[in-house]
Amino acid sequence: MAEKSFDTLSTARGLQAADIDADQAAAIVGAIRSAVSDLVTVERFEAGLGELRAHIDTGLAETRVENARARLALAGFIIGANALMLTVAGFVLAAVLSA
Repeated sequence: MAEKSFDTLSTARGLQAADIDADQAAAIVGAIRSAVSDLVTVERFEAGLGELRAHIDTGLAETRVENARARLALAGFIIGANALMLTVAGFVLAAVLSA
């Protein structure tokens, strides 16, 4: 759907034809133009939504990478803790058996 443009000249002429002063017609047209320029069109909405989706996808990808790194770090910590526990258990067992 194409964005409709606001024809300020024809609107001002229409107001003047309805016996509205040219300065007042220009002020009215200016106010309408300002209001219309802030409206969200379907195209603008979809473009913004597309940008938001891309931003979310990028954030999700970064989160997945960080999650994988955290899992690897946790696995390393668990392996290290188990190795330390087995080492201590070995020393304790050796001390018990030698006594």
